[in-house]
Amino acid sequence: MSPNKYIKLSKIKDKDLTYIRNLSRDLRTRNGNIKLDCTDVYGMEDDKLKALISDLPNEWKRKQECDKWINTDTLTLDFRRRLHECLEKQKEEQEQEKDEESTPPPLPPPIPWKIIVLLGTISVLSTIIPIISYLRAPKVKTNKIVLGQLQIFQKKNIR
Repeated sequence: MSPNKYIKLSKIKDKDLTYIRNLSRDLRTRNGNIKLDCTDVYGMEDDKLKALISDLPNEWKRKQECDKWINTDTLTLDFRRRLHECLEKQKEEQEQEKDEESTPPPLPPPIPWKIIVLLGTISVLSTIIPIISYLRAPKVKTNKIVLGQLQIFQKKNIR
């Protein structure tokens, strides 16, 4: 299938990154109906070259598939080399990201026993504090309340 339209990269390579990213998206969505004409393009800034390939499908980024989005007959030797270097670098970065994602995070350090004892003390205090507040409450039959709270406390700690 011959493309409907060629876009001269020499005319757009100096545009801003947003424009170039949108072009990348258009190349993908038009599925080969738009190709880049790279006549007289000998190089491109790194960030713009990354933007140009940012939205392309991964299978188009292989050397043998570049003809789906570039008229490869118009590639200069310098730009061809630069483009392939950028594609390889991006492929390596993606593989490294996959490796980092598949590596489980390191385990947290073990909790020192002093902290565990402290946490146990806090747990006990959280039960004792309501008992003290009941003892200070006016006009309350404190003996029944204290006994009830102590029984609850003993049941929790026996388990």
